[in-house]
Amino acid sequence: MIYYGVDKENRKIVFLSAHFKKDRKGQERELRTVSQRWKRYKQGSGKNEKF
Repeated sequence: MIYYGVDKENRKIVFLSAHFKKDRKGQERELRTVSQRWKRYKQGSGKNEKF
């Protein structure tokens, strides 16, 4: 799966992660990571954030 966010304000698509599903636990961990990255990106107001 490819996880991404759409930053409408800055007109960007932000790729957050890629995950090849192996098990449910791994997928849940990846969703937490993606959520944290999206929050960090939004707090940086769309600047050139590196993860």
